Amino acid sequence: MNAQKKRLKNATRNEDESDLEVIVFGSKQKRDKTPSNDRKTASKSDKCLEKKRPPKRQRFFDAVEEGDESALQKEEPSTAKEAWVDDDDNIIVKDALRDFSKYPRKVESDQKYKTYLESKFKEFNETPKWSLQKQETKSESSDSDEEDNLQATVGDHISKSTKLSKGVLNIKKCTNLNAEKPFKTLVSSVQFHPSSTVALVSSPTGTLNLFQVDGKTNSKIQTVHFQKFAVDRARFTVDGEQIIVGSKSQYGFYYYYDMIAGKIIRVPFMKDKEQYTLRNFVLSHDGQYLATNGEHGSIHLISGNSKEIVLRFKANGNVLALAFSNDSNKLLSHGSEGKGYVWDVRNNKQCIHRFVDQGTVSGTSITISPNEQYLVTGSDVGVVNIYDYKKALSTSNPIPIKTLMNLTTEITSQKFNHTSELLAISSSYKSDAIRCVHFPSMNVFSNFPHFEANYKQISEVDISLNSGYLTFGTNREPENLKWQEKIRKPPKIYAGIYLKGEFLGNGTISKVNEVLDISTLQRLAVKRFRLTEISKKHNYEEIVRFIKQEAFVLMSLNHKNIIKVVDILIEVEEGLKRQKILNSATKMYLIMEYCASSVEEIIRSAPLNKLPVKQAHSYFTDLINGLEYIHSLGIIHKDIKPQNLLVTADEIVKITDFGVCEKLDQFCRNDLIKSTYGTKIYQPPEMFSINEDITYFLGFPIDIWASGVTLYRMITGKFPFGADYLFSFIEKILNEEFEITQELNEDISLLNLLVNMLNKDPFKRITIGEIQKHPWFIASCLTQERVAIPPRHESGDLYRCMTITPYLHQLHSPLDSSQNIVSVTETTFDFVKRRLKVPLLRSNRSLIKKRVESPKRNFRSSSLSRVLGLQTRVKRRQNDFEKK
Repeated sequence: MNAQKKRLKNATRNEDESDLEVIVFGSKQKRDKTPSNDRKTASKSDKCLEKKRPPKRQRFFDAVEEGDESALQKEEPSTAKEAWVDDDDNIIVKDALRDFSKYPRKVESDQKYKTYLESKFKEFNETPKWSLQKQETKSESSDSDEEDNLQATVGDHISKSTKLSKGVLNIKKCTNLNAEKPFKTLVSSVQFHPSSTVALVSSPTGTLNLFQVDGKTNSKIQTVHFQKFAVDRARFTVDGEQIIVGSKSQYGFYYYYDMIAGKIIRVPFMKDKEQYTLRNFVLSHDGQYLATNGEHGSIHLISGNSKEIVLRFKANGNVLALAFSNDSNKLLSHGSEGKGYVWDVRNNKQCIHRFVDQGTVSGTSITISPNEQYLVTGSDVGVVNIYDYKKALSTSNPIPIKTLMNLTTEITSQKFNHTSELLAISSSYKSDAIRCVHFPSMNVFSNFPHFEANYKQISEVDISLNSGYLTFGTNREPENLKWQEKIRKPPKIYAGIYLKGEFLGNGTISKVNEVLDISTLQRLAVKRFRLTEISKKHNYEEIVRFIKQEAFVLMSLNHKNIIKVVDILIEVEEGLKRQKILNSATKMYLIMEYCASSVEEIIRSAPLNKLPVKQAHSYFTDLINGLEYIHSLGIIHKDIKPQNLLVTADEIVKITDFGVCEKLDQFCRNDLIKSTYGTKIYQPPEMFSINEDITYFLGFPIDIWASGVTLYRMITGKFPFGADYLFSFIEKILNEEFEITQELNEDISLLNLLVNMLNKDPFKRITIGEIQKHPWFIASCLTQERVAIPPRHESGDLYRCMTITPYLHQLHSPLDSSQNIVSVTETTFDFVKRRLKVPLLRSNRSLIKKRVESPKRNFRSSSLSRVLGLQTRVKRRQNDFEKK
């Protein structure tokens, strides 16, 4: 018996050795097969041993040796082995639902109850991506097995690193992050979770929503509401277990939400009876500190664990932006001085370095790339400077690697992706003001945002953990809301006369809405200034001076190519004395004539961003005629550009935005001015002179130069000296001539006009009178093609009909708003006046008086007019109605 066991063991060992030889030396000789002659001579004992041997297992190399490749191709992938077997999985529906009188629909009695529950779960819940197994061939090595298990655990968080190509951004629009639960107001903050596929979206109403990010449904996980707390910024902590919530209007405390315990905890934020606000705060990368800016240049450093103030810094100017270094040892700040500060939060606990941000008057944002190679700063005029991080922290006057001038308003948000190859910048002061920059080429992607995009004002931008998603919050109304739901509130009427319509646009410190004068049915526009919000800016007094100056100048002008101000209103709290009304005003309104579009908007909608020659000639003629009028009154505009040239429905250009203009003294012998306000790319070269002795400039040639740049852009679709890089632009405008394109070569007269208007010597620059006598200005163009006024982005309205119609309908029929609403197009004042019906207007005014009674607010339309010495029109209209 022992001999048989020994022989069986040797036979098994020989078989394993032959298999090993096949693997090492190949299978040319089929060693696992016995010759036929040997089989015949096999002993009976061997046959007995063969019967007692265990059955031979099919191995991978056996199939390869026999050439059975088809068997390998058809082999099904192995499935994961179940961790345990539950006896309840075998229960059938009949036993599980025996207490019910009838079964659910499409369920059989002998069906497994587990299958029924799985189908109901999938019906209401989509299978998450992380639970789906990837059907991939697994490697045989242990290292690859561990890697496959890791990928199966974390899902899409691990991705192959590929370099981002420059030029065109490969991007696809997904379902809105908060599509399942959109806000009816603007989005104040948005951020991805630091370690999972979760994102938060907050609103100033105090509501914060958490969403599961998958790009398709983005299911809502949870809603957290902070009562009577206007949420301005919300951030996940580094460990992802808490959400810190701050507000710029709530003093003395802030909140944080514990996601593990599900509790909202209020944290006092004060020291020595002095209350602070948690507004533009940032978190250190190690989670130990939280930094926020205070008033008068103060910076508060808060402990991440105890939530107490542990350190305080003091800068010279107001601090507007903060950023921690990647090692959390340094804190960088930027503000109204135009200088960057570097603070040591570990050792010295004081300022260790300062550097000048080139070309910046007031810095509003600062960001460090994840690889600590770049330092990016943003200013209040939209200029973005990119520095070498190490050089910026070692020299006091670093030179930017590149300057981006693609945005024209204050930079409010910047975000790098995890590989430092993509930078997203945005501004909340202008619609669609978002750009993506490629690194290391530092070129702006040309295909984002799309020219037909309508994102409106963008509050904040963020990029997911592995750069899979880019999201940004806007103030856009949800698309699925009905129009009737948007106008459920009573129509708003200014001073009992002007019925407010839809939003048209905004500037740096103002917003514009459409209004209707219900006494004359004239279509107008209102430019609103919120003085309470402007008072928080560091240059408040200067901004208020610009607002007063614009109101005073526009009320004194009367020309068909100058925007006309119809009325001026201010809003004050009830009970204030009339002589103090200007200093205590909370809001100011300029009622102006309505314009359908702007030259800038028409240029952007035109093919290749350039206009036909005839259309450009018409716009330029109106511009020069308007400039001739204001120059004759001693007024220098100083900010001529396509954005400040409005276009009416009759294609008449009107000059607007006289905030930075300068009025010369009537006894002044020349047009010398000292201030240099305006848009850099439209300013003449003498403004960029490095000669410190030059402190005064000729005023009228400044408007001539800006008009020449505007004409050049309308004809060619480009800027004469480029616009991407501030320092190269300054170098070109000082030392080089403008580019002569094909359009200019084909028209010698036009080229001659531009050469004279863009003369770098202001004394030799052509004057307004010489322009009006120039052959190209006098000649009439033969081409008939024109670029039409583009449709309104919000609704696709081709004719830009009145947006006040639904509000007017609700005003006259407040109880029945289900009737069809008819769009009313623009009509002139003279035409409406002939068809006016007095009894209808009297009944309207009696209805309006009942609706506008409010104990909280008091509109006095003549107060500002008396302060400025201007004539009011409100009382005269009331007297006219009484006489009729």
